[in-house]
Amino acid sequence: MQNILCQDFAIKDWRDIRQRILEYTTDIHDIVYRVKNFNVTQEMPDVAKHIEDAVSQRLLGDYRINECLVFENRPWTDPNIHVDGISPDRVSSAQVALNMPLLNPKGAFMIWYDGKYNLQRGYNAKSDNIHAHYLDIAWLEPPREIYRHEILNPMLVKVGVPHRVINPKATPRIMLTMRFLPDLQFLAGAPSYPKSNAETGATTAG
Repeated sequence: MQNILCQDFAIKDWRDIRQRILEYTTDIHDIVYRVKNFNVTQEMPDVAKHIEDAVSQRLLGDYRINECLVFENRPWTDPNIHVDGISPDRVSSAQVALNMPLLNPKGAFMIWYDGKYNLQRGYNAKSDNIHAHYLDIAWLEPPREIYRHEILNPMLVKVGVPHRVINPKATPRIMLTMRFLPDLQFLAGAPSYPKSNAETGATTAG
């Protein structure tokens, strides 16, 4: 289970949810990489409950949305590799997030990397005094791409390891990402990627 980087996660009527949330993202199309805090539990309590119930039922627990953000990657963007978190020890930082694509042009990938590195205090992606925290990476050897995936449906994604998103297309990539309490866990037996531990090198799905 520790080698899973992303996993399909079924949410009933997620396309309807996507359309509703897109109405709240019209004000973020103006810089290269922007994050917007979206308090789904306050602005759309029925959507929040629908998602929380789906997560709690599938993961057999009581899960609540702790953080909900909308990220936009402008066209032709190639951000740095990073790890999500506030401090290098990543205390209280999520290992897994639930991502739901709002707009994801074909060819825009989330990419994970491997290699020896140290984490350092990083930067914030800011938007109207709301920010997401990223940790910089001091690589001790060249990073190696191990997997890339087009997120075209709701997925659990690993955010506690080096990763980035590239958008080499002419349209924005917009993703809803949610962290939960307690932290999410990958499910045994669910469709997961990479598909086997025997896969080596840069592997692509989608």
